[in-house]
Amino acid sequence: MLSVIYKLLNVRKNEQSRVAHMLGHGFFMSIFFATFVGTSETLFLNTLGAEYINLGLFTAGFVGVFSTGIFVYLQNKISYSKLALSNLTVIFIATCILYYLLGFYKDTEYYKVVVFATFALNGPIVAVFLLGFWGVFGRMFDLRQSKRI
Repeated sequence: MLSVIYKLLNVRKNEQSRVAHMLGHGFFMSIFFATFVGTSETLFLNTLGAEYINLGLFTAGFVGVFSTGIFVYLQNKISYSKLALSNLTVIFIATCILYYLLGFYKDTEYYKVVVFATFALNGPIVAVFLLGFWGVFGRMFDLRQSKRI
């Protein structure tokens, strides 16, 4: 199965492990996006309704610019492997905290706040996740390999 994918992507023998790593990373990242984004948007619309969508998108944009700025700043201050690992760790912890809070505040007035926060963090989490992914990709392959693959 992988040999067919390697042929389709024009992967050379010495690149196979790196390509397999990136394919696996992309696969699990896609599953995370599908579940997190779908759940946060559905919860937001079912709980708060469409009248809060403008505020939610504005907040997501503001937090997204802030979180992307922090990522870019840290990219120049610490090694990229540490940044990528901390990036994934922070996303994992934030997702676990949001999941816990959604269950903990289910029948309280704070539930709407947690749903709003989940929606507002939707964009920033996806943006920082993608920055990390493409940063790793850019460091694993040179420009010629990237174009060929």
